[in-house]
Amino acid sequence: MGIETAREFLSEIKSENQTNNNGLSLNLQNTVVVPVYESGKHAAHSLANELKLPIVAGLMKNIARRTFIDGGAGIDDKFSVISKAVQGKDLLVVDDSIVRGNTSKIIISKLREAGAKSVTLISTAPPVLYPDFYGIDTPDQNKLVAAKAKKANPNSSPKELNQAIAEELGANKVFYLSINGLVKAIGIEKDKLNLAAFNGEYPVELGNKTRSVKQYATIA
Repeated sequence: MGIETAREFLSEIKSENQTNNNGLSLNLQNTVVVPVYESGKHAAHSLANELKLPIVAGLMKNIARRTFIDGGAGIDDKFSVISKAVQGKDLLVVDDSIVRGNTSKIIISKLREAGAKSVTLISTAPPVLYPDFYGIDTPDQNKLVAAKAKKANPNSSPKELNQAIAEELGANKVFYLSINGLVKAIGIEKDKLNLAAFNGEYPVELGNKTRSVKQYATIA
């Protein structure tokens, strides 16, 4: 997933820089990859290796519990920033996914306070637009940061949606792995995977649970 995300990210950056002057021109001499521990670290290392960028431990995790499950309790104390590692740098902050965005928002704010020149948040999973009712229970679609942005901008393109999310979270840019990129990375046929959190296609009938779920046009 880290490798596929790196390839798609590089492709988008090259495309933006070829078509206009408004793209994010990375100064490779000043860019470092920052993993969001613990779940984002493996993909971050693969992404950094693929982009041939250094990786730094700019974040230190203080608590182990899943704050997105317990409603965000203690979220301000979840991470500390290693200021010397990020000061004056263009950061590619890599996490496994962005769900509610609460943790991401705090991390980005702390990195800016520590003197980061720019912060690009990279998710090695597609935008979470739909609730998951099977395992990690996220039943309220209105609390998912991507779903909220899509609801406010229903006709937005993927890039426009990403920019709206970036503005909400305080990042310069937000980038997600595509659904097709995710499937390619996993190596299992698409119809054998549960991608409901990303495309709203629930493989098992859930009755009333999905009645309030708003569907959007699927974008690979």
